[in-house]
Amino acid sequence: MTNEEGYQAVFYFLREWYKITKSDDVGEILSLMECLEDGKPADPAMWDMWKESIEKVKKNGAPPVKTIDSSG
Repeated sequence: MTNEEGYQAVFYFLREWYKITKSDDVGEILSLMECLEDGKPADPAMWDMWKESIEKVKKNGAPPVKTIDSSG
């Protein structure tokens, strides 16, 4: 998957989440992420943040996983 395909996958995921929750916060993120006719996000900073996130994963690996204490 390319960086662009990953970005679009996250966009589709968030759009589905918005349909379920109607969250204003998610709606705002979607409006900033949505690509315009030139193929670039409405807010260019979103693509920069996306690339920074990719670099963090490449450098540091995935974010820490949540652990659940099942001891009671």
